[in-house]
Amino acid sequence: MLEDLVFPEIVFFKVVQLCVQRLLIYPKRYPVHIKMQKAWFYEVHGPKEVLKLGDFPIPYPVQNQLLVQVRAAALNPIDFKLRCNPLVFTDFPVVPGCDMAGIVVGKGDHVSRFEVGDEVYGNIQNFNAKGEFKQLGTLAQFIVVEENLVASKPNNLSFEEAASLPVAVQTAVEGFKTAGFKEGQTIFIVGGAGGVGTLAVQLAKQLYRASLVAATTSTAKVEFLKTLGADEVVDYTKTRYEEVKKKYDLVYDTIGESKNSYVVAKDGAPVIDITWPPSNPRAVHSSLTVSGEILETLRPCLESGKLTAVIDPAGPFHFCDVIKAFEYLETGRARGKVVISPFSAPYLTSEFCNSKLVPQRSFIGC
Repeated sequence: MLEDLVFPEIVFFKVVQLCVQRLLIYPKRYPVHIKMQKAWFYEVHGPKEVLKLGDFPIPYPVQNQLLVQVRAAALNPIDFKLRCNPLVFTDFPVVPGCDMAGIVVGKGDHVSRFEVGDEVYGNIQNFNAKGEFKQLGTLAQFIVVEENLVASKPNNLSFEEAASLPVAVQTAVEGFKTAGFKEGQTIFIVGGAGGVGTLAVQLAKQLYRASLVAATTSTAKVEFLKTLGADEVVDYTKTRYEEVKKKYDLVYDTIGESKNSYVVAKDGAPVIDITWPPSNPRAVHSSLTVSGEILETLRPCLESGKLTAVIDPAGPFHFCDVIKAFEYLETGRARGKVVISPFSAPYLTSEFCNSKLVPQRSFIGC
């Protein structure tokens, strides 16, 4: 470029910048004094087989960030969709994962809400923020996350239960807000046994006080949905949407079938579709607001048992079995959430604490 010829110092700066970027991007090229952890990552887009388990640098928490030792994580469809396709820009390698629950082991200077030793949970990928996705997702032993994105883990929840909630419950809540759902109205939930669906059923009944909650699922899960609070359950293997006799104030589609499911909505009633783009032009897309405040608001419901986490009985999957977990999730037959736990964590030695990675005061037991 012309500027490179006129200003040689720009060339030098760009070379240095490129070297730094490559050092940050490729874990195996880190200097030996950088402390490492185990993480699942991919260096190209593709099927689950592109995932690798290897060494990844333990991050440094700055400003309003927490360093969290991950105790459990949960998988979401967005995780494999981003792995398969370049939907957003991020540098390789990418560690997938949004949901996690764990223990704070370090914090930036501007953190005010949490202390080392606190148990937290949240969705660390702020979909609402401008810029890139975090390169380091939650399928790692340690992650950094802004304090406003997490909440204190309810005492009655295990790490596995807490990790299953953030993305799904934030998505579920947003759908009700987008629709302007009111107490006493009726709702038809498509995909009631999935990660978002199981929470939408409970929220409709317990928090938004729907007068009638109907949901679809397969034969084997009909009775399960009734235990969550569904008043009526439609077995989609036996009943088509056109055969449903009632009409509803809200159709909440969690699986992207709004092109067909809209027929059970009353005239002019909202049809919410959480997939993008919605398969029906009439449907309104609802995404999610990523915030720890939403999780804190739901704490009373969680601690009272009115809202329960649903973990697929096939799991939790061990950290070493992440590929098997993705294989199971991608069948589309999971009940509730697919959870990863336990996570093997490296021993935090005094040498680790005294390294330049994180100040010694930021760690437990050192």
